[in-house]
Amino acid sequence: MKRTLFYTTLLFSAFLTSCEIEDGNDSSYYSKNYIDVYVIPDTLIIEEFEKEEVRGDSVYLQHVKLEGIHTLGPNRGLTTITKEEEEKRHHMFDSIASFYGDTCFNGNISVEGTRMLSQYIDSMIVTSDMDFDATHPAGSNLADILKVLFYSLGDYIMNGYKVTPPHSLSDPLYQKWTEIKETDKMLWSASGFSLCFPEPTLSRVHNMTYTFMMKDGPTLSATKQIVFE
Repeated sequence: MKRTLFYTTLLFSAFLTSCEIEDGNDSSYYSKNYIDVYVIPDTLIIEEFEKEEVRGDSVYLQHVKLEGIHTLGPNRGLTTITKEEEEKRHHMFDSIASFYGDTCFNGNISVEGTRMLSQYIDSMIVTSDMDFDATHPAGSNLADILKVLFYSLGDYIMNGYKVTPPHSLSDPLYQKWTEIKETDKMLWSASGFSLCFPEPTLSRVHNMTYTFMMKDGPTLSATKQIVFE
C-alpha cells in the first residue's frame, strides 16, 4: 500500500509550478498529442533507498530520477524562460513527438500533464566497490539481478494508441531489467523509477555506481553509498 501511494504521488506530482496550461478547462484539454511534455535527460539523480515488499518480493528500492530540458507541447508554456526559448522548446517537442508517432491522439488529456523521457536507457551498468554475493564480486555488473519498477507509455504510443496500456499510473510495471521488451524501455515517466535489489549475502555497505547509456543520448553516471539494513 505504501509503495502504491508513493508512486501515485510521484507520478501525479504536477510540474504546473513551472508549466502552465495556455488553453483548456479545469480538468482536461484537447490535444493531438497524448504526451504533452518530453524531458531530454542530462542529469542522473539518485534518491532515497529503502526496503519494501513489492508484489510478494522483499527488495531494496533505489529510487532514481532523470532530469533535463523540458520540451513543451503546443498547449504548454513556461513563465521562467523567454518567448524565444519557449518557441525553441515547442519545436523540440514537435520533433520528438513525430519521432515516436504521437501526433494523432486527438482527444482530451489531463491538465496534470504527462511528462515522459525523450530518450531511454539502452544499457545499464550497476557496480559496487564491495562483494555483493558469491557470483557478483566487487566491480561486477549487478544489472542481471535487478528488477525495475517503472511506468512506460512506449507500447501504447508505438502501437498507435491501438492497445490499452497494461498498467495504470498507480500500478507500474515490475520486471527484471534483462527481460524488459524494447517498446517498454521507451517513454518512461519523467517522475522517476526504482531499481530493486535482492538481499545481499556478503557486504551490506556498498558504494554503488550507476551508469546509464541513453539511446542516442549521453551516458549518465552517479555514485551513492547505500546500506542494506
